[in-house]
Amino acid sequence: MKKGIIAISIAMALLSITNACAVNITDCATLSSGTYYLTQDIINKSVSVCMNVPRNAHYVTLDCQNHLIDGSGSGYGIYIDEYAGYVTIRNCRLSDWQRGVFFRQSGDSLVENTRVESSQSCFVVHGYETWCPCDLNVTLRNCSADSCANGFYIIGYTGTPSEVIYNITIDSCEVSNSNAGIKLDETLNNTIKNTKIHHNDYGVWFINTFYNHFYNNLFNNTHNLNFQTHNPQFWNTTRRSGVRIYGTGEIGGNYWTNYTGNGYSDTCTDADSDGFCDSPLLITPYPSPQYDYLPYSYLPPKVVCRFIDCSMLSPKREFFFLQVCHLINWWFCTPLAIYLTFLMILIVGTVLKIKDMIGK
Repeated sequence: MKKGIIAISIAMALLSITNACAVNITDCATLSSGTYYLTQDIINKSVSVCMNVPRNAHYVTLDCQNHLIDGSGSGYGIYIDEYAGYVTIRNCRLSDWQRGVFFRQSGDSLVENTRVESSQSCFVVHGYETWCPCDLNVTLRNCSADSCANGFYIIGYTGTPSEVIYNITIDSCEVSNSNAGIKLDETLNNTIKNTKIHHNDYGVWFINTFYNHFYNNLFNNTHNLNFQTHNPQFWNTTRRSGVRIYGTGEIGGNYWTNYTGNGYSDTCTDADSDGFCDSPLLITPYPSPQYDYLPYSYLPPKVVCRFIDCSMLSPKREFFFLQVCHLINWWFCTPLAIYLTFLMILIVGTVLKIKDMIGK
């Protein structure tokens, strides 16, 4: 009993310490180590930087609690300076900035549940140094960008010599009504997945970028892809179970459509109705042919009825029982067989009822 009371007391003490470290803010601020909660909207702010995570700051969390950080068309909404790390930005809304959320040579960080709109660049991860390649390890998850020149802009050092940044993940995001939905420049080995890229002039813009991995995305733009330079990319993952970005079924490649609804995924042949086009989609022939080998089809995959799971039975050792299992599945999954089953039950029930009445 005493041990339980002591454990509860320690937990409450730790909780009070955590709460004591949290800071409520109502305006633009410099965020050093700690947790910060924005408690009200910031409207029409004319500053060069609103939320500033300074150089070398670590373990910083900003939770806007869905409040708005609104600018006046210039400056940075949230600025994470070089060598900062382990930064978390969540539940923020930003509008009217030159750059909404901006990472300057900083990494090991997460932005989630954040929306940026009506800005020059909504989300930017930027490498500034010549000593890269740099593994920045930045994840943008459940974020949305709308009405920006660049929705998500991943850019390395473009000076002389140019240097790349890598390991940036865009996951379960949405970008729309922008010039470039996603722009990749001097960067490699990034992952864009589970993301809706739609109603942009260009879905993804490629500038000297290599080996990026795209899968389970929806493409629906004036031009889905724009290759300023042609380099190898990857356009699908292995076929497996998961939540499709559009439709139902297993995940693998991407859904390719357009404003008129006659894109590759809308019109491809799916003879076996497995939810994938029967032929891969040629993305570009340069520098060598690149394919989405598992493009999604418009048809939902056919539902396989299984009254009993027969996969546990071995075809060699339990052949008889396997056939019985398949027969049962056929009987209970075939409309005619189901109808006959209910008809048989009805007839037998009626006969028994009549017999019971005669007996009385």
